[in-house]
Amino acid sequence: MYQKRLKPGTNDSLPENNWVWTAQGAINMHMPERWGYVQFSGLVAGGGTEAFVSDPNERIKWALRRLYYRQRQFQADNRVYATTLAPLNAQDIRVEGLDFRPMLEGTATIYRISAAGFEEGARVHIDQDGRVWITR
Repeated sequence: MYQKRLKPGTNDSLPENNWVWTAQGAINMHMPERWGYVQFSGLVAGGGTEAFVSDPNERIKWALRRLYYRQRQFQADNRVYATTLAPLNAQDIRVEGLDFRPMLEGTATIYRISAAGFEEGARVHIDQDGRVWITR
């Protein structure tokens, strides 16, 4: 049987002692968008270093994820999703090196927000389920 440890002399639980190799920013391991990145290298361990190669579209994905969080809050407060970007204050979100202009398509129960990617013709999308994908 599992019992959470208590602070001595009280009925108060001890605080959680979560440890992960990269900061999550939240006590919630079910947020893969906040997990760290692993990059593999051809170098033998201890034989040098390689620079991390980031994908610039990850910055767009994070901007869309922030809109997704705002949509979730809007839906919790209003029981419907916003059908325009205005109530989500999308104009507050910037992506360095890109003229970030997201578009929202949807209804009160489903939506997709998308924005131009860094490559010619690429678009990054997120939907009401938090699924993110890129079309080219």
